Amino acid sequence: MTNISDFRHRWKKLKIEDSALLVVDMQEYFLNEKSHAYIPDCKNIISNTKNLLDIFRRNNRPIVHTYFAVKDGENDPIINWWNDTVKDGSSESRIVKELSPKDDELIIRKPTYDAFYQTNLNNTLQSKNIKQIVIAGVLTNLCCETSAREAFVRGYDVFIATDCMTAYDRDMHEASIRNLAYGFATPLELKDL
Repeated sequence: MTNISDFRHRWKKLKIEDSALLVVDMQEYFLNEKSHAYIPDCKNIISNTKNLLDIFRRNNRPIVHTYFAVKDGENDPIINWWNDTVKDGSSESRIVKELSPKDDELIIRKPTYDAFYQTNLNNTLQSKNIKQIVIAGVLTNLCCETSAREAFVRGYDVFIATDCMTAYDRDMHEASIRNLAYGFATPLELKDL
């Protein structure tokens, strides 16, 4: 937070009554130690994300979980870049048990990095009169950053839960936080909430 404090004059104040939580791709593909795509630092954010979920649940605020997966025959830009993908319905596509969504929480499958692209996320948030979005999840520099930028251009005040997200590399995580804090999002730590 000290490396980005120069940007503080643009940051917003979170109003829990206007906010929703977006938990991005906390699924087996990234969080299961047996997966080839396992993120080593993910253990550090699972408990923080669980606490963040508890805060939003106690305040009866909307929570949206996303997972990345592609259906057969669907356009797949991820496989084009990474030569790898996650198939919808596979064990890799499942959200990890520690962060299981409750019955009233929305689960959105997304076919790319962006939680808004070809999903009903924006309509859902608008129908609930949401003005602010708090984002947590993986990867900071891919799906979280892309979704944060897309939320920003749609007019939401965006907040990033910096200790509830991670990337494969600390430098990539911090670079994304810095870029988002400069022009798109207000960074928060769990203790701030």
